[in-house]
Amino acid sequence: MNQSRNRKLNKSEKGFTLVELLVSITILAIIVVPVLTAFISSANANSRAKRKLEATTAAQNVMENIKAVGVKAYLDSLKIGTAESGYTYAAPDAQGIYTLDNSSETAAGVLVPQQVINNRSFRFKAVFSPAAFSNESGTGYNDASLANIDNMNVLQDAFYVSGEDADQKIVDEYFSMPNITNTYTTETAIINALSREIDITILHTGDEDTGITKVRVDCIYKLDNNAATTKTVSSTVYDNSDIVNGKLRSVYLFYTPLYAIKNAAAKDTIKVFNNTTSSETKPSSISAKVYLVKQRTTDAQEVFESTYKVNLEVDEINSDQPVAWSPPDDYRAFTTILTNIGTNMLTDLKTEQFDSILFKSGSQSLNLIEKNKEYLGITTMEDASKVTRLYQITIDVFTEGSEESVYTMTGTADA
Repeated sequence: MNQSRNRKLNKSEKGFTLVELLVSITILAIIVVPVLTAFISSANANSRAKRKLEATTAAQNVMENIKAVGVKAYLDSLKIGTAESGYTYAAPDAQGIYTLDNSSETAAGVLVPQQVINNRSFRFKAVFSPAAFSNESGTGYNDASLANIDNMNVLQDAFYVSGEDADQKIVDEYFSMPNITNTYTTETAIINALSREIDITILHTGDEDTGITKVRVDCIYKLDNNAATTKTVSSTVYDNSDIVNGKLRSVYLFYTPLYAIKNAAAKDTIKVFNNTTSSETKPSSISAKVYLVKQRTTDAQEVFESTYKVNLEVDEINSDQPVAWSPPDDYRAFTTILTNIGTNMLTDLKTEQFDSILFKSGSQSLNLIEKNKEYLGITTMEDASKVTRLYQITIDVFTEGSEESVYTMTGTADA
């Protein structure tokens, strides 16, 4: 009896066999290994993401610093040497490109300072290139003639911007008018018939000391030069009647050539009226610089640039000679025109983009292009030569001990 009971007990206490143990281990491995792999992959992904975030932060710090101070000031701040021995600054190559490369630990020269983010050091290769905004045809931003507006202020300067959107708005208004669409059945037909005149009226009242000056700009649109289709957009851009110590110095007209929407050799007309309503106003008080700034359009529109023409008319009342007169050879108008219309107008104005220049003083009209160029002091705008104004900046970020970039940032900054 006892022997039978012991045999039953021994049988019930029997353990796993080797086969059962191997099967269990295999099942456990099938379950655990993928889970561990997922954890490891997740940890690696998090580590890479963290490293990229740190590299992004480092690049952003550098880029924001450059944009805050400007490229030239930033580059000047990166120097090596001493005041006694003389500093060495970053130097451009023949294309004006600056390259500062401390991607390797042995890099020397003027470099972008390393950054430490979360106890990790980052090094940089930074390329400052103006070439992205310049090209051989001279249509790049860094090749364009730009008005000198660094000192513009509301006490002395008036400005007006007429862009492609404003012209397109007029086209849309025409296209919503049944009496217009009866004749011009498509938007293209309206655009092809469109002409534009921009009038700048400078009006002086009172004497030189207490006089008031107002400047109004009128954009006048017509279809096939039909007065019945006239649409006018007016804006007062300067009024010193409530400005203390305000006296007009310059007027800036920024405009986009009409061919931007017309897709043809459109002709614009620009008229400047620099007049006084009082004989007490001395001629010197109506002196003004007028900047006519033709803005660049899209590359697709540049094909029309070679055939684009502008009519310019300047009308000023000379209070010394209110009637017809013949100006002396050394005469100069009180209105001075500075412009980027025409790329070589000072040497051959007749072949440039002014179709005609009409100067009127009193009741005398003069349409001699060369003489009017002299009367109006027509010249290219200040700072009209090629000047680098924008840089494309590419920053590659490297970690210590790595020769491969972990992150690249591209941006644009002013010179």
